[in-house]
Amino acid sequence: MPYAPELPTNQELEQQYPLTPDAELEIAMARERIGGILSLRESGLVAIVGPCAMTEDTQIIQAEGDEYSELTIDEKGLYVVHRMPTWKPRTNPNEWHGLETTNPELAYKTLITQAIRGAGVSIEIGRKEHADRYGKALVLGWFGGRNVQKGHMMEEVALAEENLDLPLAVKNGLNGEIDEALAHVDRLNRLRQERSDDAAPVVLLYRGGENAETPEAWERQYCEALKRTMGAMIVDIAHGTEMAHDPNGKFKKSVEGQEAALQHVLDIANSGLTPAGIMSEASNAHSPTDPVMPVEGVVSGVRRLHTQRMNVLTSVS
Repeated sequence: MPYAPELPTNQELEQQYPLTPDAELEIAMARERIGGILSLRESGLVAIVGPCAMTEDTQIIQAEGDEYSELTIDEKGLYVVHRMPTWKPRTNPNEWHGLETTNPELAYKTLITQAIRGAGVSIEIGRKEHADRYGKALVLGWFGGRNVQKGHMMEEVALAEENLDLPLAVKNGLNGEIDEALAHVDRLNRLRQERSDDAAPVVLLYRGGENAETPEAWERQYCEALKRTMGAMIVDIAHGTEMAHDPNGKFKKSVEGQEAALQHVLDIANSGLTPAGIMSEASNAHSPTDPVMPVEGVVSGVRRLHTQRMNVLTSVS
């Protein structure tokens, strides 16, 4: 299903579901903290956890957001961001493209409600309209692997120039190569820094891909990404990463593949190589698209990775 032209206007939605002043302050503080971790100015780990795409299971979504907020408060140096994509890129243009294409008001209301409740919200930004509509409520935004393959990424350039305090991440392309994504990261960071010395960082979001279809090949590519970024990156344990860990060896998506990918990230962390961030597709809500991990498993893994990273950072300092 293509992007819905009948979406309510931003002004209409903002009037009906306004952000509170307290929420705006919390969002600003969260952006600063997340930016500090991703830029390596501060010690810690950013974990992005949530469903592959937002659904109408609002009660489950709210409960999970509350859990992530409590985890952020309880664990020093850890910031858990609620992954809540209102829009879902699909290869087939006739497939469901996310809640904003079928119930745009509910999509907006759910995202704003979570932001007001204190759950740091993150989404994939597929178009500049997404930043215009949801941007004020986000603590992190990312561009998908398909965006990199567009080439010029002019919408992303505009975002880098206009939303200087919002941390951003760029996924590598579906082929698994990181050179093009890193070139975009460098370019966007330069644009931001030209406009403000305090601009939030843009980092690599490594998702695996076609050049890493086995756990061994994936490990080589992942460790290369860690070394080239000095750990200032986010690893996505879904998508190409989970496909590389398909227990049947068929390079397909599965819950078991994502669980194995998480364990692989933890195993590599034991050697001292840890990323500044990790992203997963995890929710107890029904998934109409990609398979998602149970929340309990990913929360346990995030805690372990956070402990490993803090130990590594402490030993280095």
